[in-house]
Amino acid sequence: MSDLIAAANEVRKILKGFKAIEEVSDALERVGSIENAGKEADKYLALVKDGISIATADLEKANASVAEAKDQAKKVAADAKTKAEARISKAEEEAALILSTAKDKETSSAKKVAKLETEMSDKAAAIVALTTELAEVEAKVTKAKTYLAKLAGG
Repeated sequence: MSDLIAAANEVRKILKGFKAIEEVSDALERVGSIENAGKEADKYLALVKDGISIATADLEKANASVAEAKDQAKKVAADAKTKAEARISKAEEEAALILSTAKDKETSSAKKVAKLETEMSDKAAAIVALTTELAEVEAKVTKAKTYLAKLAGG
């Protein structure tokens, strides 16, 4: 009977060994899962870094576009101002000539003055239109800056 008891004890020891092997196996499986999670996290991190690189490049392009838009707006404003000053100067010269002629020809002076006023009104309207267009361009630039700031902020 003592052989049977000894055999039972041996079987119990073997079962404990199998249980220890099972626990080691479970632990190794958990470690493998953790390693896989780490690899997945590394892949996600690489994707995030790529996304950041792309977003940074897009932001740089947008900043360049904003700078170009500012330059264009400045050129448009300067061109509008130059054209307006030239038109005003031309209109002033024409007005002086018309007034000089009007003194000599009283009968035609009223018609010539009316024509000059119409021309000046049209030119003033053109100046207003150019000023409005400049304001719209500046508003677009401001909107683009706000959008880019929002993008840059996250």
